[in-house]
Amino acid sequence: MNSQFSVPIPTDLYIRVEDFLRAEGKSSDPVATIAQAVDNWIKQVQARPLPTPRHANVGQWSDDWIMFGSPPQA
Repeated sequence: MNSQFSVPIPTDLYIRVEDFLRAEGKSSDPVATIAQAVDNWIKQVQARPLPTPRHANVGQWSDDWIMFGSPPQA
């Protein structure tokens, strides 16, 4: 399936892509270049390991903490 729809991007960004391709001597279609850039970005984000939550090194809640009113300090 090869369907398409328009995604508005700022005109100055599109022109920057055209200027970049021209300066690099590439005859690539700016639209295809932008689509490939977005696809590459998605793949990079998906390939990153999930960040460790800030609270990963702190103990889990327990009934003991509730008895004393606050969790122990890390």
